[in-house]
Amino acid sequence: MAEITGSVRVTGFIAPSDTTDTYASHDAIYGRGGMRSVLTNTDRNAITDDRRSEGMFVYVMDPAGDASVDPTLYTLSGGITNNDWVEVELGGGGGLWVESNNDIYNSNSGNVGIGTSTPEAKLHVVGGAKISDSLTITGSSGEVKVDDGILRIYDNDKSHNLYFEGGNNIAYVKSNALGSLMTFSLASNVIQFNQPVGMGMNPISYDRLAIKASSTSDIANIIKSQTPTDDPALYVKGSGKVGIGTDLPEESLQVTPSLLVGKKGFITPVAGRLRVASPNASYGELGFTSQYDNFPSGIRSYGLNSNYDRDLRFYTKNNVSADDGLERMRITYDGNGGIGTI
Repeated sequence: MAEITGSVRVTGFIAPSDTTDTYASHDAIYGRGGMRSVLTNTDRNAITDDRRSEGMFVYVMDPAGDASVDPTLYTLSGGITNNDWVEVELGGGGGLWVESNNDIYNSNSGNVGIGTSTPEAKLHVVGGAKISDSLTITGSSGEVKVDDGILRIYDNDKSHNLYFEGGNNIAYVKSNALGSLMTFSLASNVIQFNQPVGMGMNPISYDRLAIKASSTSDIANIIKSQTPTDDPALYVKGSGKVGIGTDLPEESLQVTPSLLVGKKGFITPVAGRLRVASPNASYGELGFTSQYDNFPSGIRSYGLNSNYDRDLRFYTKNNVSADDGLERMRITYDGNGGIGTI
């Protein structure tokens, strides 16, 4: 188009004299914004401000001017100065994503961020992510794979693995060596252990639960069980003492407040038997005491000879009697009894 000098009023579009779409209305180099092509980046930077508009595209055929860089597409973003030229990533060798047959790969040696401009790993996703088929994560010591709803953890040679799967409101933890390890019933909130369980120690094959205390102190609990109101139910202390109804057992077994041996009732009663082993070769003792007395009154069963004949002797204690108490009544092995006399 020739130069037009002076003031010429144009009331319509400047266009070719026909509508065959054969001839261009103008050369892109004389337009403002839009899309144009130049040879080098120097030519791109030489475009005058009057010819620029934010969002315009410039295709540079030989950016460096020495055929060392592939053709590149630029756009003006955030302004119209030379500092506002931004490369538009294209497939092929012009961008970071490179085609390889039916695949593409990223030639960037850094990290890739989705939803973040400061990725902290090779792939950093901020927000949700969905994988429809399978996911495999490999490392120097093994592999983790999620496939068909199953999470599998392998060692290096895949000779051992641990996997998690579920279905029908049941979830499983399994291994290829032992089979099912744990079963979770999601409907009833029940966990079932299908192999021996060790806590603080290794269980042997016929153990179901093996627990080792971390300390022999009475402060440490091997087992701690409470009622819904947080009252003591069953405590097994690190010292080996067992408390039922108390969290501070003073003896090997302490039951608070009562103990029933056997089963009472009229339909299916069960006779109870309580045996007290002898603390020495002579007798066994059942003692009764209060919180203020360490030396109880009680009942002793004495062995008299090698035929296992045994007396039953009753002892009481006052504030001046010996620690072992004073014998008050005796029933001999042959049925004779005496009170105040032996």
